[in-house]
Amino acid sequence: MILQESVFITTISGYTGLILGVFLLKNIGLKLEDYFIKNPYIDLGTAIAATIKLFIC
Repeated sequence: MILQESVFITTISGYTGLILGVFLLKNIGLKLEDYFIKNPYIDLGTAIAATIKLFIC
C-alpha cells in the first residue's frame, strides 16, 4: 500500500512538473536570449524518457 502510494505521488508529481516546465520554457524562452541562452526547448521524447526513469528509479 505504501509503495503504491509513493509510485502514484511520483507519477503525478513528475507529469505535473513536466507540464509546468514546458509551459514556463515556452513563456520565458524569448526573454532568456538576454542571458545568451538561444532557442531553449525540450524534446518530447527526452521529457517522456526522463519521467519514465523517474517513475522506475
